[in-house]
Amino acid sequence: MMAKKKQSKRLMNQHKESKGVIGIFGEEAKSLDIRVGEISHFVIKQLEAEFPQLSFQYKTSKKKK
Repeated sequence: MMAKKKQSKRLMNQHKESKGVIGIFGEEAKSLDIRVGEISHFVIKQLEAEFPQLSFQYKTSKKKK
C-alpha cells in the first residue's frame, strides 16, 4: 500500500510541475512529437533497407487510454 501512495504523490507532483494539460499539449510537447515522428520515419527507412524481406508500419495516431 505504501508504494501506491509514493507513486500517487510522485505523479501528482509531476502533474503540477508540468502544469497539467499545458505540459502534455504545450509547444514543447508538440515539438517533441514532431522530432519523434521524423526519427521514426528515418528508422523505418533504415530497417526497410537492412531487412527488405520484412515489412514495417508507421502508426500515425495513438489512442491515449
